[in-house]
Amino acid sequence: MAEVLLLSAAAKGILDGLLSLAKNQIGDPIVDQVKLAWGFKKDLERLCNRLEFIQGLLADAENRKITSAAMMVWLKRLK
Repeated sequence: MAEVLLLSAAAKGILDGLLSLAKNQIGDPIVDQVKLAWGFKKDLERLCNRLEFIQGLLADAENRKITSAAMMVWLKRLK
């Protein structure tokens, strides 16, 4: 009876170790991918907001008469 309990405890220890290893090898990369996907969405929203702002600046600049050479070069590069 004691041998069975000892074997059970050893098997439990081995299984716990294997589960912990599997979690670290599989679980952590999955969590990292989810974090990356959430971060990507936020980054994409920021990028869209910036592009929308730049489009507004370009539209305003096209409606104004710009005589500054530096400003014309900047707007050309921005487009």
